[in-house]
Amino acid sequence: MGTGSGQAVLELEGVQLWYGDGAAKVDVLHGVDLSVRAGQTVAIVGPSGSGKSTLLHVAGLLDAPDKGQVKVMGVAAAGRSDAEISAIRNAHFGFVYQYHHLLREFDARENVMMPALIGGKGERRALKLRAEELLKAVGLGKRVEHYPHQMSGGEQQRVALARALMNWPKLLLADEPTGNLDPHTAESVVDLLFGLVRNEGLSALIVTHNVALAERCDVILRMEEGRLV
Repeated sequence: MGTGSGQAVLELEGVQLWYGDGAAKVDVLHGVDLSVRAGQTVAIVGPSGSGKSTLLHVAGLLDAPDKGQVKVMGVAAAGRSDAEISAIRNAHFGFVYQYHHLLREFDARENVMMPALIGGKGERRALKLRAEELLKAVGLGKRVEHYPHQMSGGEQQRVALARALMNWPKLLLADEPTGNLDPHTAESVVDLLFGLVRNEGLSALIVTHNVALAERCDVILRMEEGRLV
C-alpha cells in the first residue's frame, strides 16, 4: 500500500459544522484538518457519537460545512451549485456504507451499473462489461443476474464494493463497511477492499470500529468529540 506521497485527493481545512443556533446550538465538528493523498489509505476511529460519520459526509460533499472548506483534487467545493457538487462527487468518489443499500428490483449487474447510468457515463454495453469485470473481481462472476434477496449479507456487501468502483473513482469513502457482517465475512471483505484499492490505484478514507481493518491503513486518526486527535 502506498504512503500517499502524491497529490492531495481530498483536503479538509478548518472544517466546522453545527446544528441549530443560539442556546440550541450543538457543535459537531470543531476545526477539522485532514488530507488524503493519492494512493493513501486513512482510517478514522473513535467512539460512537464522536462525529466520524458526519466528517465522512462532509468529506464526500454530502453535507456542507458551516465554516472551513473541502477541496477535491485541489478544487474548492464552496460556492458551487448542487449540480456542480454532484458532478464532482460522481467523478471522483465511490461510497460504501455499513448497509449495502442495494436496489431490490435490480440484479447484481444492474446495481453495480447504477452510478454510471445515473451519471450518463458511457454506452450501455461497455458499462455492462465494466460491471461484470468488477463482479468477477469481487468473486461474484457467476452471480451477475442474482437479485439482492438471493445473496448473503457478505455477497451483497461485495456487490456494494463493486458498485463503488463503477465510475473509476479517485477516492473510496467507506462508513463502517464491515459493521453489519460476522467476523469471518468481515475479514474476507477487508481483504477484498484492500486488494481492490491496490489494484485500482485508489485512495481510501474509512470510518471503522474494526481494529484489524484500521491497522491495515497507512494512517490511523482518532476522533473525539468532533476533533481529530
